Amino acid sequence: MITEKKGVIIRSREEYYNGDLENIEICELAEEKRGTIKKEIRELYDKNGILRENKEEIINVVRDFYKGLYSSQNIENEKIKDYLEGVKLNKLEEADWVHLNPIMTNEECLKNTKDFQNNKTPGIDGLGKAFYVEFWDIIGGLNQRNLSAKNLKHYLQNPVLFKIYEQYLNIVRDLNGIAFYRRPLDKGSIKFGEQSVGVNKLFNIMKTMCAEAGIDGYFTNHSGKRTCATTLNQAGVPEQEIINRTGHSSVESVRKYKRASSEMLKDISNILEPSESICKKIKHENNTEIQNRTENQEISKSAAGGIGSLFTGCVFNFNSGSYIYL
Repeated sequence: MITEKKGVIIRSREEYYNGDLENIEICELAEEKRGTIKKEIRELYDKNGILRENKEEIINVVRDFYKGLYSSQNIENEKIKDYLEGVKLNKLEEADWVHLNPIMTNEECLKNTKDFQNNKTPGIDGLGKAFYVEFWDIIGGLNQRNLSAKNLKHYLQNPVLFKIYEQYLNIVRDLNGIAFYRRPLDKGSIKFGEQSVGVNKLFNIMKTMCAEAGIDGYFTNHSGKRTCATTLNQAGVPEQEIINRTGHSSVESVRKYKRASSEMLKDISNILEPSESICKKIKHENNTEIQNRTENQEISKSAAGGIGSLFTGCVFNFNSGSYIYL
């Protein structure tokens, strides 16, 4: 709990030095390096060349400038062309892009952090370079990721799917770089360039594929792992084998994806419902009871209507003797 509290305080821009960490020298140094002096425009010339030093006047000058900029009309394209004609922009070649695109290593991140100026902050939390360099082994760049390439063996039963993977791998294996997903050169053709697919496109790839396939619902890249774990669970695959395939860190995380299949739900419903023989017996007893009740009601109606004598020539025996009713 104390560690969590300290972590929250450290990650705060303005409040961490008011807590229990005010005596830690490195945090004080980080705050000092970050600087507390506000950087703002103190004076500015307006369009008439008049120097403005009042804060409100400076804001008005800036607002009027952008208002005129975005509402301007009758733009002279020739002047713009003359102005931009001499501008030379460096274009990043595809080979350079492939070289610079891979994820930075832990050592590269630390080196770049050390190259920061003392008054610069590597993160958005306001803590200076000195803080990250001092605690690098703890908060550690990519140390927390511990990524390793997975090596899985899968036996494809569908020859068409196998041919698709085989054809794609044969195309991209000769390209520079180690990226698996390469950007297609032309939609509809089977040609790919050395440039890999961007992070944002990969992030939405499952959503895009489902939408283009006409599959309704909310899908993310995690939907594939969830479907895989659920399908294997319903098929009775051991949990450890599911972990090996999905990459989950624990059995508990895999168990979250357990879902009852339709067949299992039907079996549960059949177990809870009475059997067919019991239903027939109950139905027969109900029909017999209704028939008897109907006959009794008919007899009662006949007696109430006074239709002759119901009993003639009968002998009733009592303890006091015999009586004959004619």
